[in-house]
Amino acid sequence: MSEWKEAQDATGRVYYYNSKGETTWSKPKETPVELEPRLEECGWKVATTEDGSVYYYNRETGESRWEKPELEPADEAPREEDERTQQEEKNEEPAADEPGVRIELLLNSNQKYHNQSRVLNVTVEKDMQAAERLFLQMLKDHQVDSTWSFNRIISELSCQDPRYWCVDDDPLWKQTTFEKYLTTRTEDQLLKEHTAVSKFKDAFLAMLRERNDIHYYTRWPTVRRLIANEPIYKHSVMSEKVKRETFQEYVSQLAEEHKKNYNKTRTAALEELRQYLRSIITDRNSLLTWAELEKQYLFTNARFVANKHFETLEKVDILREYIEIVTKIISDYDAEIDVLSRANYTKDRIARDAFKELLREHKASIRYNTSWNSIYQLIKNDPRFLNTLGRSGSSALDLFLDQVEEHRLTISAHRSVAQQILIDENFQWNDEQPPADREKILAIIREKDRFKNMDSNDLDLIAEELIKTRQKKLQDDQLRLAQLKEQRKQYFALLLLRVFRQRDAMPAWEEARERIKHYPEFQTMAAEESVMQEVYEQFCREGPALPLNTAGLPPSRKRPLASTVELDY
Repeated sequence: MSEWKEAQDATGRVYYYNSKGETTWSKPKETPVELEPRLEECGWKVATTEDGSVYYYNRETGESRWEKPELEPADEAPREEDERTQQEEKNEEPAADEPGVRIELLLNSNQKYHNQSRVLNVTVEKDMQAAERLFLQMLKDHQVDSTWSFNRIISELSCQDPRYWCVDDDPLWKQTTFEKYLTTRTEDQLLKEHTAVSKFKDAFLAMLRERNDIHYYTRWPTVRRLIANEPIYKHSVMSEKVKRETFQEYVSQLAEEHKKNYNKTRTAALEELRQYLRSIITDRNSLLTWAELEKQYLFTNARFVANKHFETLEKVDILREYIEIVTKIISDYDAEIDVLSRANYTKDRIARDAFKELLREHKASIRYNTSWNSIYQLIKNDPRFLNTLGRSGSSALDLFLDQVEEHRLTISAHRSVAQQILIDENFQWNDEQPPADREKILAIIREKDRFKNMDSNDLDLIAEELIKTRQKKLQDDQLRLAQLKEQRKQYFALLLLRVFRQRDAMPAWEEARERIKHYPEFQTMAAEESVMQEVYEQFCREGPALPLNTAGLPPSRKRPLASTVELDY
């Protein structure tokens, strides 16, 4: 058996071949089994299974067996056959003498028995240029194009065409020659291949268009089952890749057409829906809630159901159009109100300015203590007052109170200045009757430059404010003295509680006085002995366990102040 050799195809996969033209993907195992020439002559071959077992098969009859075939003794070949064979050898001998070509048989031609197969009886070219011409001619004869792979050339041409073995043991050279063939093809060949593919695509697309069961969402595995018996698919030599790409182009066209039709129908449906809703909701007086619109005019309404275009719309599309229409109506209404508001704002401002002018006309009648009722009688029939009624912004009463407050602040500022003047003049108040000092106060402040131009009404108000301030101060002083007196009484009661709480019988006031006279609480009230005696008698009646008589709010937790401290607030 011939020796096997290793080679690689275009994708890098390893395959094995021998001088007999046999190829295999799996690595063959060497076997010493050899056939007799007579068995080979009769078409018998030796092969090996994947597990290494040897079997015999006949290429001519298709018979295979495990045992070595046996032949009956063969007679000598007929003389006519020998003569024919010798004549063929003579005819082939001159070919070996052609210029640049040397042919050597793979099998010894001098043997008596040899295989007559064209694939096995090939000539190996020694001249590489001649071998290249043979190999390229072989590719051209078999119409090899760019759709072929080198693996396909190995699997098909190595067993069909003896020219494949013109160079025996150089698969790399064959692959290089194949690539050279592809790159040096003529423009006519390329155009022919392109035209063939284009014709196939046109015919394949025409077949797909004739079928009604192929849609834009149909997938290739489904279509492949549907068109399995179509002649153009079943008998076409085009690759599966070309068929699938053509189908994908067709489906893409269907999807694009479907999208265009859907968008066109949807646009028309939205426009019809917009007109339908606007015929229902014409203005803000005919506004409907979504629930009312849905119940009366939408999905159960005969007019709405009769429009087939609405079937392409979803509920959210209808809701969106409804919101857009309602929003537009509300927006227009708000814009209208805004225009009116701007116009009214100007009118309101003019009315307020006119009323302020009216108040300035009655300035002499408006003081800080003037009430609204007193001024209302003067302005109630004036058009400038009536024009402020029902206006936005500050009302007539607000404007009046603003002017009164402004006047009060002015009088308060002048009162502070006048009070400082009295302090500077060492004015002595009549604390028994402060109002009796009114004329003295007016006489002092009229002489000052600050008050010379002030009318008598304002001066009277300033004097009145000064008197009120003095009276309030006297009241605060009296209240503070009363609080201090009450505080001293409480401290004295606490002293009695500390000193006499453990005694069963209380002594008389004279005896008790002698015991407590050295305490500070007693000494602070030395001038008020009658008050101390009253507190002591109350303490004796109520007992030490009773709480002190402190009416009013709970005592403050603030630190007590001395009687000489005067607050400024």
